[in-house]
Amino acid sequence: MQYFVEPLVLTQSRFFDCHRQRCERAGEVMCRAHIHDWVEIIIYVVSGGMPAMLGSRDYPFAAHDLLIIPSHELHQITTLTAEPHEYIVIKFRPDLMITSMQLQSEYRCILPFLVRGGSYQKHFCAAELENSEIPQLAQHFAEEYRQMQYGYEIALKADFYNLILWILRCWHKNTPPPKQNVSSPEQMQRLQLVLDYIGKNYAQPITAADAAEIFHVSYSYFSKVFSKASGCSFSDYVTAVRLSNAERLLITTEKTITEISFETGFSDLSYFTRRFTAKNSLTPRAYRKKYRCDSESSGA
Repeated sequence: MQYFVEPLVLTQSRFFDCHRQRCERAGEVMCRAHIHDWVEIIIYVVSGGMPAMLGSRDYPFAAHDLLIIPSHELHQITTLTAEPHEYIVIKFRPDLMITSMQLQSEYRCILPFLVRGGSYQKHFCAAELENSEIPQLAQHFAEEYRQMQYGYEIALKADFYNLILWILRCWHKNTPPPKQNVSSPEQMQRLQLVLDYIGKNYAQPITAADAAEIFHVSYSYFSKVFSKASGCSFSDYVTAVRLSNAERLLITTEKTITEISFETGFSDLSYFTRRFTAKNSLTPRAYRKKYRCDSESSGA
């Protein structure tokens, strides 16, 4: 499978991007395999049904479903039937939004979208969205973005915050988040530096002590803050990033499993295999076979 890194230019004054994706052919790749850099994509299906490959899972993506695609997670969407298929895509940069926030509670709400490897629910089926405002919010957001009438920026923020609020409350109801200890823009920006550092250096032998230097705090304090903010230890977070990149390389390259293991920061092949299998319920070899076959049959 070939994939690409999707470029997206968002600035401090423009946090969002939105468009509609349409197709009426069966077997069409509506969303070719790709990843995006620190951008969250929220997709709402207006009509049709199309399976979505997201990281290590396949989702039955049907009409009136909602799918959240984290940054740096390989994904592809393909149609199965010759009927009208349409979904709305809303993209945003959580790291840019934090600079405009004033309250600690706002930082806490955006934080789950910054941290990779979380176990939060990504797919919401139509039954879960029933009697909610999500369909209207998604449609209204798309129209405001398309028309860009006077004051549309306020309308986009209002719709977006209501959308995020609904998702956060669902997450909180199903999996209460850990108590977080990030209480200021400065701490959020420092944490962002650490997350960026991990994203760029996961292939190297990085430790919490290395990250503590970036955070300009002691090792013990950093470990405590990072764990409370992300809901996992520093080493578990680094492992999640490494496994995510290993999944991408297994599908998109011809490299051997040993090469991928070392290139993603695992110095021990057996340990890599154990952690990979524990996460995906498939060995690296079985994972590559399954998703390459699926992608080839869909025309990717």
